[in-house]
Amino acid sequence: MNKRQVLDIVLIIFGIYFLMYFIQSMIATTWQIFFMPQDQFVQKGVYIFMMWLYLLIPLALSALFLFRREKILNMLIGKTEQQEVLPADSVPCYGRVAFWIQIIGLYYLISSGIRAIVQLTVIIVIQNPQYSIERFLWKDMANPVVTLIVAALLIRKSESIANFINTITK
Repeated sequence: MNKRQVLDIVLIIFGIYFLMYFIQSMIATTWQIFFMPQDQFVQKGVYIFMMWLYLLIPLALSALFLFRREKILNMLIGKTEQQEVLPADSVPCYGRVAFWIQIIGLYYLISSGIRAIVQLTVIIVIQNPQYSIERFLWKDMANPVVTLIVAALLIRKSESIANFINTITK
């Protein structure tokens, strides 16, 4: 593997990381907005605008790292080290994009699984009767559950995601 191929994989990893950060932040922000008191309507509008403006940063970084990799590679390394096409069998596992997508999926699967178990334990142990269980459960469990689903998709469909990323950027 040459330097260009390694940097290409690193840019894809950063892109997927920022995409996952965007998804997690979007879910957390949406649930905060839904459970805000209704008497703060003007502040709620400003809050929604600022949070969604903030969420555009990781989304833009994700799109930049995933779909504008060639321009970043040319800017950082130049066109001197062009990427040679190797057969899939001759590339080691750490040289494949799908492998690193599975690693990211595994990281998020473990971290969000632990977070979901902790949140569920807190909900069961500290059941406050003034909260309805549906509101409390979905408010605290939505982010880890959605992250678990996306992480499982990253692990299961890593080859398809890698092929999609490679075809969309060429």
